[in-house]
Amino acid sequence: MSKANENEPHFPFCTNHRWSPHGLAGLECWCSWVCGPAIRDHNVRSTASPDPCSLFHIGLLHGLYGRTSMGCGGLFDGRMLKAAFLWFLLQCILTTAWIILKKGRTQFRHILLQVVGTLFITIFVPPYALLGIANPMTASGYYFPASGYWGIGLYILLICTAAYLLANSSSEKIRERKQAQFLLGIILTFAIVLNGRNHFKNGLSNVPSGWAGINTHLGRFPADNYQIIFERHLELKVFAEEEIRRGKKVIIFPESVAGILTNTGKNLWLDIDLLAKRQDAHILLGGYLPVSPSIYDNALFVIGKDIPGLSKALTARISMPVTNWRPLLKPSASIHIGPAHDGVFTIKDQSAAFLICYEQVLVWPLLQSMAGRQKINLIVAVSNIWWAKDTKIPDIMDRICRVWGRLFNISVLRIVNI
Repeated sequence: MSKANENEPHFPFCTNHRWSPHGLAGLECWCSWVCGPAIRDHNVRSTASPDPCSLFHIGLLHGLYGRTSMGCGGLFDGRMLKAAFLWFLLQCILTTAWIILKKGRTQFRHILLQVVGTLFITIFVPPYALLGIANPMTASGYYFPASGYWGIGLYILLICTAAYLLANSSSEKIRERKQAQFLLGIILTFAIVLNGRNHFKNGLSNVPSGWAGINTHLGRFPADNYQIIFERHLELKVFAEEEIRRGKKVIIFPESVAGILTNTGKNLWLDIDLLAKRQDAHILLGGYLPVSPSIYDNALFVIGKDIPGLSKALTARISMPVTNWRPLLKPSASIHIGPAHDGVFTIKDQSAAFLICYEQVLVWPLLQSMAGRQKINLIVAVSNIWWAKDTKIPDIMDRICRVWGRLFNISVLRIVNI
């Protein structure tokens, strides 16, 4: 058997540090990029010479994005030249988002507009919204836990206040600086109080009773070996039956752990489907569901009792670009973006926001789920990261999910295959 503890995925390269350096790095990036042009001395150097301030912060941003995306080469089966090129291209694209509104203003309202505008671009505007990773916005959960959207607003205010003080450090606006320092002190005090009250909450609240996440150590799916594919399904069925016998009512497998779910593959689960229906249980099995010869859905296939408001599969809103979602190439994963696709479903009286793999490193999928009318009390994050098990990518994805849970004070259920 290759099954891990249900609710405790283990990553060989991960650390258990509670505080991520990305929060501080993100704050430094925001502040320095906003106020850097304003605080440099234009009288000392020629305007035709290179801008050392801008060059430094471009390098800083490259480092931030490069560090967090390190290890993506595992997606390309050892083709390191292609992997290195795409890795560098990703850093360049993400860094340009910071240049669009870079003006070097010193007034608070201009800084606020610049920060909010850049934030909007990095979260909602393609290609940044589709390629984003390590968005500094996720640090709001570290600074202001259990505060929800108010925490995001406070984090933006913290960025703007710190940037304003840096941009006006040598100006004669003494009164304005004191007001900004007072405001910064209030915000930081509020952050200290919230962290003190929520010190042990790190997106690790209790998973609802009757729910089970099946973490597996099955590695890559054997797409061309039918005997091993059959054995993989048998092994997954054993896991599901064990949990049903233990009285679990919601059983969730990792993303795409069952490979391509054709009618033949679905028929292998008919006995488990009948057992789950008799026991009033739901099984969500990760797999690729063919839509056409060239398009497939990256989805969680429903086995057992039907889930209200859901057909036979819970589809991913967006899959990994280049490797899965390839709009100009075939085959390609489908994309489901719109108000009707918020990833929120109610199962056994629990309102859960589902994040399938790549959605976990973006910002807008979670914000879309949390913006609905339903009160979310669980984040379910499923992924298949066998290709990156010896890198820090699993750790980064885990931290991002838990920091969202920490920000909104809700439970997080992580389910992975490595």
